[in-house]
Amino acid sequence: MKKLRIGQIAPLNLPIPPKKYGGAERIIDALCRGLSKRGHKIFLFAAADAKTGGKIIPIMPKSLWTNEIRETTPYYSYEMNIILQKSPRLKLDILHDHLGAFSLALYGGLNIPILHTLHVPTNKNRAWVYRKLNSKLVSISNNQRKDAPRLNYVATI
Repeated sequence: MKKLRIGQIAPLNLPIPPKKYGGAERIIDALCRGLSKRGHKIFLFAAADAKTGGKIIPIMPKSLWTNEIRETTPYYSYEMNIILQKSPRLKLDILHDHLGAFSLALYGGLNIPILHTLHVPTNKNRAWVYRKLNSKLVSISNNQRKDAPRLNYVATI
């Protein structure tokens, strides 16, 4: 099996792995550790307080909620900018997104396949954009697909 260079895009709210709450963050940690153990090169775009398998590409020194920052949009815009700048230099084979709507800005800016895991329900606005961009989506349950059954789902985990 070919060893891949995989970029993982993490939310900035909580550390990876989280100390208590944080379902998506736990999944990201498990993916980073598991894929690293299988010999893939992992690059995690996250706050610098992340501690997981692979290389951390720090967006900021500490996760947002650790700093009690509640207005998160500017920080996610900055994260997208860093991903656009650094991904080509990292020679990634694929980007695996765990943010949802924020990362849709990456389409058209990178020549790298992007896979989106949907950690939250899909509303009609998100579904419209995912459909327009022909996004490759991973649902976390078959039930999650019911609100938007015609999207480009590639797997359910």
